[in-house]
Amino acid sequence: MNFMVLGTKQRILAHDKEDNQVSIMYNGSALSRVRSTKCLGVIIDEKLSWNEQIDYVCKKVFTSLSMLRRIRPFLERKDMNLLYNCLIQSQLDYCCEIWGSRYETHMKRLETLQKRAARMILNANYFTPSIELFKDLNWLPFHKRVMYFRCVFIHKCINNLSSEFFNNIFLDVSTTHSFNTRHAVNGNLVLPKCNTEYFKKSFIYSAISLWNSLPNDLKLINSVFCFKGKLKKYLIS
Repeated sequence: MNFMVLGTKQRILAHDKEDNQVSIMYNGSALSRVRSTKCLGVIIDEKLSWNEQIDYVCKKVFTSLSMLRRIRPFLERKDMNLLYNCLIQSQLDYCCEIWGSRYETHMKRLETLQKRAARMILNANYFTPSIELFKDLNWLPFHKRVMYFRCVFIHKCINNLSSEFFNNIFLDVSTTHSFNTRHAVNGNLVLPKCNTEYFKKSFIYSAISLWNSLPNDLKLINSVFCFKGKLKKYLIS
């Protein structure tokens, strides 16, 4: 068994310089410290930078792209699109609402692979704008896929379709006061107080900010199926 210390880069460096570093015993044996670990298919590192997770996903996607390139002459477009969803899109979507938008460079790396897949499926040249490719395939760019899954996650939480753990995290503004304000009746959520730019990149803060920016009629939809359809149309448009 192993353990991992989580913190910012500065706190990790300060901890490593201290003489009284963390030591955990289990059944009389000292646990060894690791810098990263894989949990339910996601690689978590001690700084929550998600660099190793991005490298892992890029490697998996690149391998699948190589396979698609070899079989492209033998398949029609609809079959290529189906294989893309099974082999590549599933890798990009898995828990992307958590690790997908930590850094701008992460999204660019993954969207580059996504564009390469689109050109391969449509047999388009390098100079074809990616916007046209995605529109033709009815795809969302990776950064909008992250937005999509974050909004769907919040929608499930506020409609009691997710774990009870999040009941006290995503609170409607109307529950904090009794004033009939426009901000309270439009389905907005309470945005946690933020003192640092680092916290603004966290999942909770960025997800709530994104939710509050949605159109009011979209936030008030109760059906998950209807919400997903209208949300995708909104993000594509």
